[in-house]
Amino acid sequence: MGGTQSSGGTNLEHKRSKGRKDSAVQSKKQQSVSEPIVYDVAITFSDKDKAIANELSESLSTHGLVCVMDDAENQTGPPISSGTTLIWILTENSVSSNYCCDRIALAYIANVSIIPVHLSEAVALKGKLEFGTKLVLQVVKWYDITESGTRGEQLTAIGDQIMSKKNQPEGTRDTEEVDEQLKHVSHRHKPVHQITLQTDPTYDFWARKLGGADEVAWFRFEKSLLEEFDEELKSQFSDKQIDWLLKTLRKEIFFDSDQARKQDFLEFTGNNPGKDYLIKRIILLATEKLAMIDVFSMKSTVRLQAIDNLTRFSTPAVMQSLTELLSESDANVRTVACITVGKLGHAGVELAPGTLDSLMINLADKDRLVREAACITLGRLKATQAIDPILNIWRNDFIHTVRVAASNALKQMDSEKANEAVYLTEKLLSEVKALSEET
Repeated sequence: MGGTQSSGGTNLEHKRSKGRKDSAVQSKKQQSVSEPIVYDVAITFSDKDKAIANELSESLSTHGLVCVMDDAENQTGPPISSGTTLIWILTENSVSSNYCCDRIALAYIANVSIIPVHLSEAVALKGKLEFGTKLVLQVVKWYDITESGTRGEQLTAIGDQIMSKKNQPEGTRDTEEVDEQLKHVSHRHKPVHQITLQTDPTYDFWARKLGGADEVAWFRFEKSLLEEFDEELKSQFSDKQIDWLLKTLRKEIFFDSDQARKQDFLEFTGNNPGKDYLIKRIILLATEKLAMIDVFSMKSTVRLQAIDNLTRFSTPAVMQSLTELLSESDANVRTVACITVGKLGHAGVELAPGTLDSLMINLADKDRLVREAACITLGRLKATQAIDPILNIWRNDFIHTVRVAASNALKQMDSEKANEAVYLTEKLLSEVKALSEET
């Protein structure tokens, strides 16, 4: 019996010990949620490349930089927006990692500097990248650490670049191949990244290819663009990817019109853009679009983290991109975009032009999750102009959960018109119910 008691006592103590450990773990998790990690550099890598990740971290620490490990296998990376730089150790082990690619896309829209460090042949690695990731990485400087003899010099250069970024004003980006050639252009299509414009008075694409016309047919503009940048595009992208780029350009600059207007083109490019600027400006537009889709798609491994942390790195460009995602062909993306816009708007982030209109269009979406998300978001935003269509959904939508979302949205608005609509509808419902019970 004594032995049994001892065994029971041991088991009890084991349970208590486990309970204490679980509590400690839970406490640590809660702490990590409430107290964001503050760091300089997140190093994203495959577990098989841990040794080089440690070497990189040790080197950066000599610059006084705080590094955190972002292991693709464990997927325990910190919030992207808490740091200034994300380094991706690119190897055959990590190049096809969905998690790594998602983290790159998230860093892009969070305006966090991205530094690719490669341990294999760069050309071979670029050929294996997904289209969106390839667009993001092609405008930043890559560091080659394949040769052990020059690795120390390269690691020092990486540290110097990050320190330079830390000393720059917030919101700027230290990328040799972008910032020195491009700049934020003041128009509706602002990219996430702040870049420096170099004009070239001797180069005028429109006059060169389209003459003095104020507008031309889209197919003529498209043909001229392909002729001008045939080598640049075909050396980097497949025919299918080029087709996607052109469709995105048509939608974002010319609003899917059959006509290309010179005024819209100049609003996108600014006056007298150099040839190199123009092609990079087009690619950056597509890059931002793809990065947003990658992060907020249902396949994304960082989607929920992005939604939870978006208010910490929201910009007008992010809200504009989310607004554009409200009309994406994928219903899942439209749903997530609705939810995220609601979260940002509720937190006080200014809506982009057309955001409310796009949300109201989604009230009539054929997908019930999109309709439901649009109702919830418009309610959170207290968008009283949506009262009538939301009331119509409450009374007529054939999906119960959508009707409930519409009802809750009206109550959240807490306006006189919404309250009156809720009162009258509920009164009618009760009368109809009473009559049905009498019969």
